[in-house]
Amino acid sequence: MARASCRVFEEFIHAGPPARSRYLRVRRSVRSWHLRVWPVGDTTVLTVRRGASDPFHIISLDDQYSIYIPLSDPGVETSSGQRLAPATMGVLHGTQQQNLRTGTVTRWIHLHFKRGMVEHRLEHSIVESGPIPPSQLFQSTEPALMGLVQLVRRLYAGEGEDPEATLHGNARLMTAQQLLHAIFHLRASSAIGPRVSRGRPPLQRHLVINRCLELIDAQLARPLSVDDLCAAAGVSDRTLRTVFLEQFGVSPHRYLMIRRVQAIHHALRHAQGGETITSLCSDHGVWDFGRFARQYRQLYGVLPSQDLRAATQSRAGVAAIVQASHGAGKRKLSS
Repeated sequence: MARASCRVFEEFIHAGPPARSRYLRVRRSVRSWHLRVWPVGDTTVLTVRRGASDPFHIISLDDQYSIYIPLSDPGVETSSGQRLAPATMGVLHGTQQQNLRTGTVTRWIHLHFKRGMVEHRLEHSIVESGPIPPSQLFQSTEPALMGLVQLVRRLYAGEGEDPEATLHGNARLMTAQQLLHAIFHLRASSAIGPRVSRGRPPLQRHLVINRCLELIDAQLARPLSVDDLCAAAGVSDRTLRTVFLEQFGVSPHRYLMIRRVQAIHHALRHAQGGETITSLCSDHGVWDFGRFARQYRQLYGVLPSQDLRAATQSRAGVAAIVQASHGAGKRKLSS
């Protein structure tokens, strides 16, 4: 089992299994990010404590079913603008996407099942009712949810003994099957039925968001405007603002600003020799350096120059270690 406790979100992401996600830092982290990962055959179990109440955009991988279950008060959590009810489980697969937004620090269980494992269960079971939609929320019952939570807790309870012996061979396979059975039990007890649509067709919010994010990802370096996003999504300024506030909790203009600051933050932490704050800001279409510095400090708690200095010192330290090892090697050869 792998553990991580990180103050910096980027370190938290690197500590986990491969994933496709986008994190929007709206404010500073108030607590450390905690992660525990346990691979169980074709299943990966994660328990997560998020250190900030920022939006988190997740995309399922092609070869897996992703399950996410909030353990904190669901009243402060929304999935793609929909407030989560108690005992809710979210399912993603087939490269579908969800935007998770919370109002405080939250705890979650994430389960990732290999696609073949789930589809084999669906194909050979006479109990399950049809395929699982690519993206759906299920509101189950508290006893059914607690059954899964207790199973995960028992899985972690043996970590102080001998995890490899505890989950070896058939035991590992049986545990993965138990987890999958618990998920289908949650689904079977779901209280959410098909929604009845009345009146005009609902706005496809995920399409609006996806079109905007595609444009931002491709052209973040140029000075994009809200009008550009409206044109890409084919909606009015008012509609775009409503969708962004619902999905991310920020306006389109602030979202653009945050994404640009976030990109420069990453560039500063990986700056190469000769790169400066001015050059990196210019590369990302930022010219008001004073305003940028204030925004950067609000989000990361330090000035851009401090992060650049830390990256430079880290690079110099690595170079010194490499040079010392080369010198030691030469001395050994000469002797």
